[in-house]
Amino acid sequence: MESRAKLFGHPIHSILIPFPLGLLTTSVVFDVIYLLTDNGKWSETAFWMIAAGMIGGLAAVLGKGQELCVCDLTWISGRKQALVSHHLRVLRSKGLAGSRREGKMVMYSLTEEGRSLLGALLGEKAGLGT
Repeated sequence: MESRAKLFGHPIHSILIPFPLGLLTTSVVFDVIYLLTDNGKWSETAFWMIAAGMIGGLAAVLGKGQELCVCDLTWISGRKQALVSHHLRVLRSKGLAGSRREGKMVMYSLTEEGRSLLGALLGEKAGLGT
């Protein structure tokens, strides 16, 4: 079944829509628990839920085989450029994304390791499109 949601004409994997929304919902629940219990671990966990959704979303967009700059990813994600840059640095520091400079812009793409991991998470036997 092909997703009706598309990005640059390419279908978005169906799990990439509810998964970040589920993480966001979970983070709201954890924030409410934090407000009720005043236990800082719930707030910290909520933060990491949001970060995981953001990183997963960026990896999913890059997983479509495209090279995108931070400005494109900022527009796609609807997040601030500093936040997107930070999460791209996390992906790059773990060897899951690579970058190259093109004039004034830095272009990002998933590495083979990143594609393999994303494919495993999405249950795809073959590598993601290039």
